Amino acid sequence: MPTMKKFLLLAVLGALVAVAVRKVRAI
Repeated sequence: MPTMKKFLLLAVLGALVAVAVRKVRAI
């Protein structure tokens, strides 16, 4: 299902962004 794949990709991208924001705030 393309919709599920798109949602999964969005979730992974969101997690990466959250980690990046945490690293930037930590510095």
